[in-house]
Amino acid sequence: MLPRRQKFKLKNHSLSALTTHQKQDNKPSFVFLHGLPSSAELWRPVLYHLAKEGYHTLALDLPGCGQTTSHTKEHATFNQALNLIQKWIEQQSLDQVWWVGHHIGASLAIQAAKHLASITARVTINSPPLETFWPTKALALLEKCIDLGILETCAKYKLVPNFIIRHSIHKSFHQIKKLDNYTEKKVFWNEKIHYPLRLQEFSELIKSSLALYESKQLMGTDKLNCPLQLIDSHSGQQNYSEQSEQIEGIRQIAPSLEVNITRCKSAFMPLELPKIFTNTLLSWTEDNNKQEAQQENNESSHPNPKPLGSLHSA
Repeated sequence: MLPRRQKFKLKNHSLSALTTHQKQDNKPSFVFLHGLPSSAELWRPVLYHLAKEGYHTLALDLPGCGQTTSHTKEHATFNQALNLIQKWIEQQSLDQVWWVGHHIGASLAIQAAKHLASITARVTINSPPLETFWPTKALALLEKCIDLGILETCAKYKLVPNFIIRHSIHKSFHQIKKLDNYTEKKVFWNEKIHYPLRLQEFSELIKSSLALYESKQLMGTDKLNCPLQLIDSHSGQQNYSEQSEQIEGIRQIAPSLEVNITRCKSAFMPLELPKIFTNTLLSWTEDNNKQEAQQENNESSHPNPKPLGSLHSA
């Protein structure tokens, strides 16, 4: 089943998401949250591979970043986006959710998992907003570009002052023939540059996210009581001593953190290496299933075996 667009109605918002299949009793539903400056289209290749495995998937366009439309003049802040995600997921009546987030979507996934702990099975994050992953100066320049009203011109001529876009997308993707001009515009630009209101929402989301980042509140401080996986897509140029410190910072809120490192030329692994990204997700499930099976075998030989917990309580 190919990913398809679906509209969802919430008070003051018309949400747009890519979806595949229907929820199944024996499998968690994947909920994908993109980062800045992308959209739900970032996840389309991954959704395609998961659909072939029979998984129910949902990938939401955040306010200001895709086809999601606001019917209010309120600013699209990080916390308002989080509140919108929670209400949307509650509306879906899902039994088990596997959150997957990229960039700012990683922070949203962790925070949403904490608020909706009763239905959260797992969380996977890729390129989260840590110092070794997140170019704050570049995003600040992008924000200024929006405020000056020159984003459309900059995007058209590939002059946007954000090295992630100029180098990692335009150079890396085009050189390895992974992303053509049409797809680049669809994933990153079309819904922003043609709609002034969405541009404003996009700018406000950047501003609020940067403010939370600078105050070290973006990832939150409460413990995450479910398995967390970090898929680190790197180019081989990071400072790993510094990176290790950042990863240890994640362990403060998620002691169960598992780290998978994959060499990737861009900061957008779901687009560049979607099959590897998907296999990394599913292999994590298989590894945990093996561990649970081993635990069950060990407990079966115990005089008073304890019942094995569900995926919710992993």
